[in-house]
Amino acid sequence: MSHTIGFQPFSVQELSQEGLRKSSLDPFLSRSNYFDGRLLKAADLTRDQQYLDERLLQTGRVLGSGVVKGLRAELSGAQKISVSPGLAITASGRVLESVNSLTVDLTERADIAVLNQPPLRYFNRGLYALILQYTEKGVGIAETYPEDIGQKIEPRINSYEEGVELALVPLRETYPAGSELSTRAALAGKFLPQLQPLPEIPDGAVALGLLAIDKNIGQWLDRSLLYRPAGMHLQDNALQQLLAAHYEELLADVLTARNWSSLQAAFSAGQFFQWLPPVGSLPKQAVDPEAALQRFFPESFRVGILPVRKEDLPILEAEAMLEQPINLSQDTDVDIMILAPLADADFNFYARRLEAPTATPADEPFALSTRLLPGLLPLTLSVRPLRRPAVDTSQPNYWRNVWDRVGEGQLRYLRRPARIAENHVSTVVLARGFQLPEALPPDNNELEQLNQRLLQAEQARDSFQAQLQTSRQQLKSAQQEYAKLKTDYDALLSSGGQTGGGLAAQIEARGLRDKTAVTAARKYLDNIANQPKLQELTGRVLTLLDSVYDRAFWPSLLQSLEAGSLEKLLLNLLETLQADKPAHEFIANAGADLGLKDDTLQVWKRSAEFLGG
Repeated sequence: MSHTIGFQPFSVQELSQEGLRKSSLDPFLSRSNYFDGRLLKAADLTRDQQYLDERLLQTGRVLGSGVVKGLRAELSGAQKISVSPGLAITASGRVLESVNSLTVDLTERADIAVLNQPPLRYFNRGLYALILQYTEKGVGIAETYPEDIGQKIEPRINSYEEGVELALVPLRETYPAGSELSTRAALAGKFLPQLQPLPEIPDGAVALGLLAIDKNIGQWLDRSLLYRPAGMHLQDNALQQLLAAHYEELLADVLTARNWSSLQAAFSAGQFFQWLPPVGSLPKQAVDPEAALQRFFPESFRVGILPVRKEDLPILEAEAMLEQPINLSQDTDVDIMILAPLADADFNFYARRLEAPTATPADEPFALSTRLLPGLLPLTLSVRPLRRPAVDTSQPNYWRNVWDRVGEGQLRYLRRPARIAENHVSTVVLARGFQLPEALPPDNNELEQLNQRLLQAEQARDSFQAQLQTSRQQLKSAQQEYAKLKTDYDALLSSGGQTGGGLAAQIEARGLRDKTAVTAARKYLDNIANQPKLQELTGRVLTLLDSVYDRAFWPSLLQSLEAGSLEKLLLNLLETLQADKPAHEFIANAGADLGLKDDTLQVWKRSAEFLGG
């Protein structure tokens, strides 16, 4: 019987103009073909299991390896490593999920020796990667039937349970000498640029942290050095994000260590860090805007500080996160902007008073800057104290007010890009090979029209100059009156009612019209003439209290003064107003206890109803 073997290609030729059809067949992605009458064996079902497994691995590889959520590793003082529940994808594409918290006790030498082959009883000094890897365990015994009468029956595993387990993998990187903080900072430049998993980590595992062991004891666990979010390598600023996460973690540990050592003074970044992200947090004690000093960045850096709105902060940080990281040992020409986030109300009040005025129209009527809005210029900071003009104590220090409203941990810095306006480089360039078109000579009609338009413009200019000349004195007097009013207002705001004269001027500025309120206010001023503390509290309350309450406010002060509860009333009322709560609600709840009479409480109630409260 003869057999003819023919060639059957996987790629079939096509006679169309597109050419040949290309195909790529993977033997690992084969599935069984089911039909009636076929004899199924274990290999057929195993093939389908492998097919589904390979398809799932392909999906995981498309999403990218790394941690999807959770899986936060921590090392306790009792030498226990705990990992929170979470989800991750390995380099091979396998999904790892830990539904419960996992804990490893590094002091359980017997259990570690049993679980590891060969037995591991002692950890050598070095760096270890804490990984979460795939594992499976056979469960139960399945009954088998012999294929032949004389064949021996062998037990088989009934099923497999899949799960995850923690493991330590020794790394080739040597353990640097030095303290914990300096060692972690030195390793940032070696591990963070590697976006893909390390060669020592298996394809079926994902790294959760870097563990340092010395003398068989875990010294520290750094989570950010090896921790990679899923799909991080696909982002343009992946290195910046990883460096920012490690910097925030290390900075928190630095501040904690310094607090334990009672070190509250400012420190330089070079003491603990070698690399800085383009955006990061900044210790508040490292900056003193009143003295124009900063102690964190090197002296060669150009550093400034500027108040910003809190809602504008994410946009500014997202733009700056595209800049290159800062190498403190090599970079010398770096622009740093420190941002002091403020709420809308604080920004509108305090930041506006830091704006630099433009040219005055009365002095420079044709200056371009007279048509521009006032600009908020940053305050330049230096490492060393500089010789500066004496501070005018008669004017309010708005930077101090801004600084008091920035909480600890809210201060941020960002690396400023080299902008065109700062470099004085023009962006108008011609493409190579481009030629400017030749100008067409104008005819007589066009020249006559241009002359008429020029004559009209000159006449308009002369008329405008004549109007400016006649009204210059009026504008000058208006500017002087405005400057006087602004000076009086700033002086009143800065004094806060600290002196009797200042409080009297503040009351007069409120424009009291009610006869009862005027009489009570004058009597109140006479009674506290020699009590500066009460004058200061009263002035601070007046800056926040609506003038609608004046008719009830001054009689209340006199009644509480007679009852001996005036200071308590002012302090509680000031706290209520600073918390943006209505004043009448506090008076309704505590007015009777502070000595206020019923008729006065009714006036408070009617004032609140007038305001719609």
